[in-house]
Amino acid sequence: MNREQAVAKIHSVVATIVHVPQEKVTDDSRFVEDLGMDSLHMTEVGIGLEEEFDLEIPVEHLMEYSKVGELYGYVERRTSERAKVKS
Repeated sequence: MNREQAVAKIHSVVATIVHVPQEKVTDDSRFVEDLGMDSLHMTEVGIGLEEEFDLEIPVEHLMEYSKVGELYGYVERRTSERAKVKS
């Protein structure tokens, strides 16, 4: 999966959780200020990302981020770590 596809999946998960059109979610969207998200939303985003990317994501890790675009780097690192363990 390339970056564009991964970002689209992340945006889709976030948009679904906060009930907004996917095109309203950008890399610069801030979870709280722009999307009105709270800790329950972040938990739901974590579950959605786990399903989309076949990862285990502790919610505490997600709470460290304030913008949607920051999730791509996190997902990329976690996916790379998983690939190294499997090889």
